Amino acid sequence: MKVRDVMTDREKLACVTTVSFLRDAARLMKEADTGIIPVVDDQNKDKILGLITDRDIAIRAVAADVDLKNAKVQDYMSKDLDCVSPDLDTNQAAKEMANRQIKRLCVVDNGKLVGMLALGDLAEIAPDQGEKALEGISKGAKAEHKGNQ
Repeated sequence: MKVRDVMTDREKLACVTTVSFLRDAARLMKEADTGIIPVVDDQNKDKILGLITDRDIAIRAVAADVDLKNAKVQDYMSKDLDCVSPDLDTNQAAKEMANRQIKRLCVVDNGKLVGMLALGDLAEIAPDQGEKALEGISKGAKAEHKGNQ
């Protein structure tokens, strides 16, 4: 099975632009019941520039006592993107998630955002793939936690 068969399509994704306000991104997260939103170019809504997460907002802005009325997404978003092709096999996508220790992958085709693949998407179609990816992610989290003690 291919990533395109199980990903959330671009049309169903809540997205913000770099000039969106953080509070609007947080509201959108609440409405969409998600903790992560793609950040797209202001002019080209198909071009992904980063991701804004609930953690980005909490750690980089709220904990730093930033004025959320004026804070823009571009100043707090994560710019390191983990992207895959929609034609990638879901087994390989699960391995990528485990290796990179992430729960979501941006799905990009010819430079355009076409969807997002979540660990939950893999677990729904093939519980063993989701389980293996989660094991890899968990191992990394355990090692990271151990190193911080």
